[in-house]
Amino acid sequence: MLNETHVADATSWVESANLKGADFPIQNLPFCAFADGEEQRLGVGIGDQILDLKACAHAGLLSGLDDEVVQSLQGAVLNDFMALGRDHWRAVRKQIFDLLKSDGESADTAQAVSGEILVAQSDVNLALAMNIGDFTDYECSHHHAKRMRKLMSGASKPLPNGYWLPRAYHGRSSSVVISGSPIYLPIGQIEAENETPVVKPCVNFDYELELGIIVGTGNERGHPIPIEEAEDHIFGFCILNDWSARDIQKWERLPLGPFLGKNHATSVSPWVVTMEAMAPFRAPQQAVPEEGWPEPLPYLDSEQNRASGAIDVNFQVLVSTEKMREEGMEPVVNSRNKTLDASWTIAQIVAQHTSNGCNLRPGDLIGSGTVSGETPSASACLMELSEAGSITREMPTGEKRSFLQVGDEVVFKGISEKEGYPRIGFGEVRGLVLPPAVDYS
Repeated sequence: MLNETHVADATSWVESANLKGADFPIQNLPFCAFADGEEQRLGVGIGDQILDLKACAHAGLLSGLDDEVVQSLQGAVLNDFMALGRDHWRAVRKQIFDLLKSDGESADTAQAVSGEILVAQSDVNLALAMNIGDFTDYECSHHHAKRMRKLMSGASKPLPNGYWLPRAYHGRSSSVVISGSPIYLPIGQIEAENETPVVKPCVNFDYELELGIIVGTGNERGHPIPIEEAEDHIFGFCILNDWSARDIQKWERLPLGPFLGKNHATSVSPWVVTMEAMAPFRAPQQAVPEEGWPEPLPYLDSEQNRASGAIDVNFQVLVSTEKMREEGMEPVVNSRNKTLDASWTIAQIVAQHTSNGCNLRPGDLIGSGTVSGETPSASACLMELSEAGSITREMPTGEKRSFLQVGDEVVFKGISEKEGYPRIGFGEVRGLVLPPAVDYS
């Protein structure tokens, strides 16, 4: 729902927020956690600065909010605040918008103490903004499912359940790490000859570009969330890289699915772009990806979901080798992807996740699944781009790549753009592939 915080020509007294192409204009206001010493605090991105919410509370700039809200914003993570619900999220967004808007009612007061409430992003360390109790990874792109099914098993058609529900597996929340954390090449069992494995470092190491969905309010166990109410439970979004060891995954995946090929690391961007900020970038649920696609079952269908269930985010996948960086070369663009290529919406994901009575909790993380498009060049992972390693790409240095190697760095960037509105940036998530942390030889 659009309100005064989405007004396209609104500007901030923080001048860097008004620059063309800025990720964090006043219409965005993404949350983050940061530390400029030992204490971790919550903040909001504005231009190249961070609004320190604890400092705002101490300066009396949050006095218009309920006490429990002000208290929750002075914590180290967002979980307590997210648990308060959408009405409080909207109230905080409006309050911060008023503080930072050039002609806001509280702008003069805030600007007078700007040295106390603003910190430069370049001067702090960003951290995970929520305690993640559970992580679930979905498969919502039919294009990804179709190509992966063929590459992994030779079948020309995905399994039939993918036409009826968004499929998922439970990931490992303990290994979800903030952008920039080291990514150690995993070691595991890899199929050799005669259906016997060898234990060695992964050879087919891959990335997966996904939208991270962050649960705000949960639900009582045994009580599914109806699709009409699903979006009220989502606080916001980040960019997610679900690193994948394809050779380990191939050997272990049947009959129970992904495990060690996936749970060694998942990287997320530090900025949480709220559901409210994305209001101008809603779109109808996208057309079915192929002829014969069935109508969704009633619990996965609603008029609202059909009319505006999709969210429009565009991504870039950038890759560089160690040699490229040593020679000062720019990273190569491996693919450009978009969330509008997903076959299932966020509301359908939440409705499916809770349909059996599963209880979500504040801070739970959900991966959208690899956001691959219809054409092979729009594949959002190397398994698809290289066709399981059969296609090799030559890098600007002459190096060859089908999968990632030690020293390679992967960066995902995301933005939402629409004519008549400032662009909304998601920042980036990056990871550098390092050798295995231990020697198993």
